[in-house]
Amino acid sequence: MSGKTQGVIDDFVDMLRSRGFVLDIEGPFEEYLGIKFKRNGRDDTIEMTQKGLITKIIATMGLADCKPNISPASQIPLGKDEQGLPMSESWNYPSIVGMLLYLSTNTRPDISFAVSQVGRFSSAPKQSHAKAVKTIVRYLAGTTDKGMI
Repeated sequence: MSGKTQGVIDDFVDMLRSRGFVLDIEGPFEEYLGIKFKRNGRDDTIEMTQKGLITKIIATMGLADCKPNISPASQIPLGKDEQGLPMSESWNYPSIVGMLLYLSTNTRPDISFAVSQVGRFSSAPKQSHAKAVKTIVRYLAGTTDKGMI
């Protein structure tokens, strides 16, 4: 449970206990569903990161030693590429796009547009779409510790 102050949390817990709820207090809130929460004491902000998921995506795609990108997307719009070659990568395109979507909706809004573009081609991805996914992941490789405040 979280609250503006510890007093607000304590009052809420006391109220629930007075109504018959049995509660355990487990300590500070640090991680939930793979999202890490780090409180900055100076300005009382909370940073949310998903370094574990980013690392998993990078490893799954075999890009651990890649050169990081400075942007998650190319300036060239991503299209159907009807004449393009079918994707020949060893990783599962829809699975990677799903992980990127989870990441973009929780802690990395900076990749949302790029992920929405590659997500449109999950049923029959071409080599150009796989390249766009790699662009996103190479960007994440250079910004692994970044998150949302």
